[in-house]
Amino acid sequence: MIKNFADHAANERTFLSWVRTAIAIIGFGIVVERMDLFGGPSLVGSTTTGLLLVGVGIVLLAVSGYRFLVLRRQISDEAERPAPPIEADLLLAVVLGVLALAVAIFALHVVGPRG
Repeated sequence: MIKNFADHAANERTFLSWVRTAIAIIGFGIVVERMDLFGGPSLVGSTTTGLLLVGVGIVLLAVSGYRFLVLRRQISDEAERPAPPIEADLLLAVVLGVLALAVAIFALHVVGPRG
C-alpha cells in the first residue's frame, strides 16, 4: 500500500481539476480567436483576447503542475511543515473570478441574449 495514499489521491484530483479548467480556458481562447467574435481590428480584438486567454490557460497549467509536484514531495516527506501561505491561492481565485466575470460580460454584451 502506498503511504499517505488518500493525500496523494486528493492532490492528484485537485491537479486534474486545474488541468481541465486550463484546457477549457485555452479552448475558449481558440474559439474567440477563430470565430472573430469581436469583429474588426481593435485594441481588444478577437486575436488579442484569444491569445490572452490561451496564455492564461498555459500559465494556469504551469502553476498547477508546479504546485502538484511540490505538494507531492511534501506529502511524501516525513517532516512536519507549517501550512502554506494563503495569498497565492487567493490571488489565483481572484484572477479566475475576474476571468469568469469577463466571460459573462462578453456573453451578455458582445454576443447578446438569444431569443
